[in-house]
Amino acid sequence: MCADLIINGVEVSHIDSMTYLGNNILAGKRRCINVTPRHRKFFCFVNTVYRKSARLTEPVLHRLLQSCCKPILLYNITGANSSKSTVNKFQYHWNCVLCKLHNVNGVNLNVVCAYFGFPPIHLDMLLCRFL
Repeated sequence: MCADLIINGVEVSHIDSMTYLGNNILAGKRRCINVTPRHRKFFCFVNTVYRKSARLTEPVLHRLLQSCCKPILLYNITGANSSKSTVNKFQYHWNCVLCKLHNVNGVNLNVVCAYFGFPPIHLDMLLCRFL
């Protein structure tokens, strides 16, 4: 067991996670960020857009999701560890939204994305790093 850390006579408490700039940083040997709260917030915004825009066409609704909800999913992504599983989680959540929007399954989603020119989310994540 580690000794307590004391700075200027005040004991520093041990915590399992902390929030910094919107990222939940988990304690551990490697840098690890919990993205679950961000996914929850993303789906709350997606559901709000769906509820408020029942009469909009698919391209307009997709543009709304692209401009309002996708930035929430990709916010401060450069701070997250971009392991293959993290990228797959982000891609899965974005694909779920697109499948619901266009009423297609996963196989046909690739055709829809190619038709409309939607890049995969890992390219958006790469673009966020260079901006």
